[in-house]
Amino acid sequence: MLVMHEPLRVGVVGFGLAGRFFHAAVVSATPGLELACVVERSGDEAAKSWPGVKVARSVEELLGDAGIQLVVIATPSYSHYELARHCLREQRHVVVDKPFTLQSDEAAELIRMARERRLVLAPFQNRRWDGDYQTVRQVVASGELGRLVTYESHFDRFRPAPREAGDVIIRLDAVAAFLLALTLWAAAERRAFRREDVIGRRQHGER
Repeated sequence: MLVMHEPLRVGVVGFGLAGRFFHAAVVSATPGLELACVVERSGDEAAKSWPGVKVARSVEELLGDAGIQLVVIATPSYSHYELARHCLREQRHVVVDKPFTLQSDEAAELIRMARERRLVLAPFQNRRWDGDYQTVRQVVASGELGRLVTYESHFDRFRPAPREAGDVIIRLDAVAAFLLALTLWAAAERRAFRREDVIGRRQHGER
């Protein structure tokens, strides 16, 4: 169990788009978290953006700081599994940017490792906290729309060709939209089933 009395020291692995604009900034702005280290293999962008924060050139260097308890993986998708596994072996809590892994068996192994070691392992689900999603979730939960039969969502960004990761072609925006729709739809269906069950019991004289 993760119990915090002092700020939780966090290391961010990767300082590309995700590490620079999402993870480092979010960690720094979150009460109870301390951005303690950023892994940037080359260049000095991390040092310029976060003066006073240690910049490491490898994951091994970051893990050499025993005070870092949580590691955020913000590297290219193909490296997520190996890096997360390495950090779990070193008894660190881990957050992995999406996609969590490229193969389901890799995800299953990471989950098993985290459970055995009683560590926190989580995918980065930032879209669930966006204002538009939170608003739609509240409206769906209220039942104001009645029974939902169609849902349409867009994450519009122009890219002439899909991004490739190894031998897997990933449409991250499409995956994010699908996962958000799935959580919304599941909540709506559960509520619908409960209502239908209540109506059915009342029709049969049950209470």
